[in-house]
Amino acid sequence: MIDYHGRQFFTGNNPPESKTLAGVRYSTRLNRSAIESVLNDASRLPPEKEFDSSWIYDQESLSSCNGFAAAKSLERAIVRSGQAEKVKLSAEFVYAGVNGGVDQGSHLNDGAKFLVETGAAKWEPRHRGKYRKRDFRSSDYDTAKNHKAFEIYGVDTELELAEGLALGFVAIVAVHAGNDFMRLDADKVPGVVKGPGNHAVLIENCKIDEGRLLFLMANSWGVNWGHEGKAWLSWKHLEQPANYHWFYLIRCPDVKTEIPNLQRS
Repeated sequence: MIDYHGRQFFTGNNPPESKTLAGVRYSTRLNRSAIESVLNDASRLPPEKEFDSSWIYDQESLSSCNGFAAAKSLERAIVRSGQAEKVKLSAEFVYAGVNGGVDQGSHLNDGAKFLVETGAAKWEPRHRGKYRKRDFRSSDYDTAKNHKAFEIYGVDTELELAEGLALGFVAIVAVHAGNDFMRLDADKVPGVVKGPGNHAVLIENCKIDEGRLLFLMANSWGVNWGHEGKAWLSWKHLEQPANYHWFYLIRCPDVKTEIPNLQRS
């Protein structure tokens, strides 16, 4: 938990005992030059324009960041697949499925695996603030069957993450949050806090900025955090957490993952 100017921001728990992979490792196909070509394509929608502030939610007093990162990444993946314009999925339902019945956080790989095996229920007002399995009904599990991730892939390098995002995936990552992380610079980049990763967030896109890759993070601390709930992360934010966690690329059916006529790695 971070106490910042009188407001409490809740993170997850400590890293898993071992770096366990759910699903399979992503297989890279493009080199950095090809990735940059995709990201700099003039016809590509600017990353920050795709999902506005209405897609930002607040986990409030729960340590449910992983549930929010997972459910909200799936919302975006469903839209990109063309299945629906927007569907609000229950982060609380996902969190309850992977936290062992206690509000002490959960691990990235468990949340990602849950999206594939169980899915995310359609959100209902009665879900708010809930974190135990008994708080959810059989009807919630029925709606979850209609909202599953088609595939998940583990990544733990900068170029793997950038390639997946360039090709249409949405990502779930861990970052280490502390007081410096709460302050954004003029480029909307938070301060780097060293640590193994105590907070799960989703990454919805990336860009090239003066030669560096920046990853667009959608947080779960409401629109008053960062820039309307978002910030740009560099690999410096993610490098140490990647030693402890697999990050995950989330895909739904029909998302374009093949870019023709580009130089391969």
